[in-house]
Amino acid sequence: MANIEFFTGFDGMGTTADMYAFFENRGTIDNTYNAFLDTTNGYNDSHCLQLKATLTRDAPWIEKEVIAGKVKTIGFHCKIPDSNIYASTLVTIRFSSGRNYYVKAPAGGEGISIYEHSTKLADSGGIGVPGTLSHLEIKMHSDSVNGYFGVKLNGILIIDYYGPTNGSDVIAFRLHGLNCVDLKVYNSYFDNLFIADDWVGECRAVVKRPSQDIISEFEPSNVSAFNYTMVNDAGGHDADETYNETEDSAIDLFEFEDFDQDVSIKAVSLVGVARKTDVSEYPVMFRFLAHDGDVSWDSSGAVDSSGSGDSSLSSEEYNELIEEMYYGNEYALDTVYPQALNSGYFQCFSQTPNGEEWTKEVFENYLWGYWGRVPVLSTTNFDGKVKLIRDLNFDGKAEVTDGT
Repeated sequence: MANIEFFTGFDGMGTTADMYAFFENRGTIDNTYNAFLDTTNGYNDSHCLQLKATLTRDAPWIEKEVIAGKVKTIGFHCKIPDSNIYASTLVTIRFSSGRNYYVKAPAGGEGISIYEHSTKLADSGGIGVPGTLSHLEIKMHSDSVNGYFGVKLNGILIIDYYGPTNGSDVIAFRLHGLNCVDLKVYNSYFDNLFIADDWVGECRAVVKRPSQDIISEFEPSNVSAFNYTMVNDAGGHDADETYNETEDSAIDLFEFEDFDQDVSIKAVSLVGVARKTDVSEYPVMFRFLAHDGDVSWDSSGAVDSSGSGDSSLSSEEYNELIEEMYYGNEYALDTVYPQALNSGYFQCFSQTPNGEEWTKEVFENYLWGYWGRVPVLSTTNFDGKVKLIRDLNFDGKAEVTDGT
């Protein structure tokens, strides 16, 4: 089973700046920026990445760095205008050696081609990306003798190249907009982006939000509200309108929304939006938490260790959760919410923290949260969500049904 190291469906983001936090670099030929968060042109008319090409801002791109390795796969839904354009690079694969590979996928049915710099390695025999929403998956095995390059369009393998490839580690993928040849504006759209180490198949991201307090040691901005209601914003976080805050080291732990249908879960990504309010150089740390929900007591009903909920955990129940908690990635917080390149807080789980395969039942039993580790004279705010990715079936008409 493929290990997914990153994915996003963009639906949990509210602004373009929120999107930048998930990428490391962006630009165009003339070093202006034309990458945006679009709210209507993604999968099922959802949020997505928009790369806009104009006469003055040509060939926009955005880049996602990866864990360096010899075998990498990138997949995404895309919609490329079927218009009067040059044969455009769709994806650049960057290597540690500095020698890049290019996936060229012009609209208009001209076919997909793989290039090592200016040398063509393989093509799709005229099969091109249509102007409607499509799914592309690209797998690369970097080996100077026994390499591989594969491309799948809507689940069908259209390039299957074996032979010498770069040989050095893949370090980044760059998604490209179009080269503009007239005064028109050309928008390219990308959604449900994932990076893995093998074929994954067509997927989409689903946002799940906190639905119940289990431990709530942070102070909600609305003192009469439950903590989970402060961090379950829809369509992007609301900055400092609703949040949970602490002046001491504290934990919040939540149940999350269930699914209303059967799903096949490929990975879970925990996403947090947090900042510190203290402007000094004191380190204020933020850390993800997870618990498999397997406890010796009944966790149903909102419970609260600080006294503002319906009931309180006993010390034995609280200690059981703490002792069995998974402590994930830790981040030093800034005084602003993550909106700059490479500033996001997220952790992707291809398997559960306990090493199990994801199922609907396993996910729905899991508890998720965060720990704020705060020195004297510092406070921290948190606003966050959990996202999931699941595989889908494509029926050839830009309609997707749930995999079962």
